[in-house]
Amino acid sequence: MSEGDIYRAIYRGEPGEETDGVPGVARFYDDFDVPAPDTGKPQSTAAARLNEERGDRFFTKRVLRRCVLLSVGIPLHRFKSTKQLLLAIRDAINGHRNMCQKGVIHRDISPNNIMISVDPERDGHGFLIDPELALAPTMANYAEESTIFTGTLAFVANERLAEIETAVEEIGLRAVKTAHQAWHDLESVFWVLLFILLRHTQCRIEGGDRRKHLTDTFDMPNHTHRNGLLADIMQSMVVTRNTPLTLCIRRLAEAVFSHYMPFYVKLKFREDEINLLRHEHIIDKLQAALDSEGWPDEETDGAIAFEQTERQSAAEKKIVASPIVGSLTSAMKAGVFLAPAKIKASRARSAPRLVAAAPRPARAPHGQAPVVSDIPHPPAPAARRSDRLATKRKTTDEDKARSSSKKPRRAGAGVCLAQDNLDAPRRSARKQSNSSQAGRQGASAGTRSQMRAKKA
Repeated sequence: MSEGDIYRAIYRGEPGEETDGVPGVARFYDDFDVPAPDTGKPQSTAAARLNEERGDRFFTKRVLRRCVLLSVGIPLHRFKSTKQLLLAIRDAINGHRNMCQKGVIHRDISPNNIMISVDPERDGHGFLIDPELALAPTMANYAEESTIFTGTLAFVANERLAEIETAVEEIGLRAVKTAHQAWHDLESVFWVLLFILLRHTQCRIEGGDRRKHLTDTFDMPNHTHRNGLLADIMQSMVVTRNTPLTLCIRRLAEAVFSHYMPFYVKLKFREDEINLLRHEHIIDKLQAALDSEGWPDEETDGAIAFEQTERQSAAEKKIVASPIVGSLTSAMKAGVFLAPAKIKASRARSAPRLVAAAPRPARAPHGQAPVVSDIPHPPAPAARRSDRLATKRKTTDEDKARSSSKKPRRAGAGVCLAQDNLDAPRRSARKQSNSSQAGRQGASAGTRSQMRAKKA
């Protein structure tokens, strides 16, 4: 069913009777397929072509459809006062009750689907929009459709979230055991209100700052953490200088927790004291808070802009990297790995000197003249070695000249004579060794000639 068909199911009264609108739900005007500018046909996805190429029916064809509403609203996070915020929440819950009376369950309650009305006289203080994923009694496969997991993950009911977490093989829009019920949407309204308060009001809560609770409760929702939040921590939440709203959010948390109390605890309460997520009960709690005194001045009670310090992806990377960094730190302390500074120093000592090589010239095709390139090329190994020797010899000669220029001429002559006198015994000894070696060679030659004569 399209979104327009859902709206028509909401507005339909008794058989044969049509109504102009439902309080708490956006007033619907019309819906239609959006045509393509060039062909005039409805715009759709490429599912048919991709399925034909794949040879199966993996992709589902979707058509772009536009829904026109008469109601005008502003986003929930742009409330002018916290009392206006609570009024919009109350009227949206009233609209949800009217939907359920027509057999329609919304199934996608989120901050973007509850609007503050611009015209309270016609649309009340708030209304619901976007029932595209709603359950309608006119659906052919209503029983199967009711078990499909839908909604915005950060605001889904805890019972539905727990089933998705445990059914690993059924992640996504797959069937789960429990059918979606009206009280699941009412719980989603609570999480929406808590989300808005943590982001856009001055409040404090036990067990860490509000940013930590935003991350643990909404960025990475977990039903175990949420149950602990409902059971104890929510009773310590305080909205600064706003006693009615503080008491209201605590009473709503108690109503949500009444569905998740252990079985042995539920036995201590009467039947009307458990499972309190009912439209009448929640609207009464909201109305009691609105009627009480102690609300702040509306001129100074507007929404506070939320300053995001880091992206969600950066926070997730830190969470993943934290145990890895801890393991590496422990290994460094144990001496298994070198610290990064030591690794850098050892690499600097052992790194060889790198010389950038010029690119090689293009090779000429067979039978053509070689390509002449003006790019300088590194010299051959022999040439590099001769260059180094010439440089070394030149440096040695310069050092000798510099040292001799610093000494007196007579001292230099004396040093040369003394050096000649020291070298004379070495030269005579070298001559004697050469003459004795020649004598030994002559003697050996004579001995060999005598032996040949004897044999003859």
